[in-house]
Amino acid sequence: FASSMKDHEVKPFSWKNFIKTVPIWMGFFIFGICDCIRGPTILDLKDILDVEISEISLIFTFFSMGSLAGCILSSLILDTLRKYRFLVLGGSLLLMGSSTAALPYSYNIPVIYFLSLVSGFSSGLKMTGGNVLCANLWKGTKFCSSFVHANQFAWSLGAVLAPITAKPFQTHKSNKNGQNMNTTYAYIKDVDMQKYSIRTLYPILGSLCALLFTCFIITHCKDDE
Repeated sequence: FASSMKDHEVKPFSWKNFIKTVPIWMGFFIFGICDCIRGPTILDLKDILDVEISEISLIFTFFSMGSLAGCILSSLILDTLRKYRFLVLGGSLLLMGSSTAALPYSYNIPVIYFLSLVSGFSSGLKMTGGNVLCANLWKGTKFCSSFVHANQFAWSLGAVLAPITAKPFQTHKSNKNGQNMNTTYAYIKDVDMQKYSIRTLYPILGSLCALLFTCFIITHCKDDE
């Protein structure tokens, strides 16, 4: 009976686990921006590639396909590499960062689709794996559900800020009738204005993902102690 009571004893708050949880929240926040940045900048991507909107819109389909694959394979990957769980989630940040940074520099539509597939896979891996890891860190405490829900709050906050973040970098303009006012943009690839377009924004997001990866490396080292 005493052993049973001990098993059900509520564990206290742990600052060590809290420090490990912070990079997970930051990762969800960055992923919220990266996942949702494509919507506000879809017309800019269309102009850069000089394709129809129906073609570029398929990036959302490929992103969803990759996300589904990431969700399905995340448990297998994390169970197999349990000792490297923080590195796996950090690796998903590198995948997201590199595929996001390269997106506006790809003139080939199949490459765009592939990069969207990779981004979706990394997002699915991070979303599912991050929730499970956070739940494992706080298992047996009264903070478990709250901190897992905080993952979704961090992602949602990033999603809300994505259109605001994208606005200063948008170069596609339309008049009130919806007619394209930027007809030459798709054909002039080396215009100085593009230095301040999504070709600047996307690499910035990729750099943030890479920077956060270092936090996961540090956390992995502390996790082994």
